[in-house]
Amino acid sequence: MLAVAFLGSGARALSGGDDRLLQLWDSAQGAVTTRFQARAAVKCLAAAPDGRRAVTGGGDGTLRYWGLPEP
Repeated sequence: MLAVAFLGSGARALSGGDDRLLQLWDSAQGAVTTRFQARAAVKCLAAAPDGRRAVTGGGDGTLRYWGLPEP
């Protein structure tokens, strides 16, 4: 895991890493609720304050926009 961001109130978190997975977590349960496959390692990420969008920076030098499911 190389990057983590908490979404909105902190009830959800988003993580990414060298495994090319972007994972959405339920913070209270400590469980992954959704997985997305990135094209390259996820080196950095940022989430919108409303928790519905995110941007990742990949190991291949690209930025990718993600729409996230509603809580």
